[in-house]
Amino acid sequence: MVVTELLVLVIVIAPTDESLPLLPKVATASAFVQWLGLLCVVCLCQLRPQLQRMRPIVGILAAYSLMLLVVLFGSALVFALDHQLNLGLTLPAQ
Repeated sequence: MVVTELLVLVIVIAPTDESLPLLPKVATASAFVQWLGLLCVVCLCQLRPQLQRMRPIVGILAAYSLMLLVVLFGSALVFALDHQLNLGLTLPAQ
């Protein structure tokens, strides 16, 4: 979780053309990455018995693929909710 917070700080502090205050951007991004991180941990913990039965390289690839899918679908869900509710927390739709 520390690595995710450091990543949030690097991304939020990076220069952009937005004039949003720093604290709301940090809080929103922090909540998002913490939510995704916890969701990945829960999924991996629930699937641990199945992953342990696999050969090591297959288990590693399955766990990594699972995390990528969780992040993909979690990000898509947050993006869709943000645009449906007009919160303006994510980038505008192209």
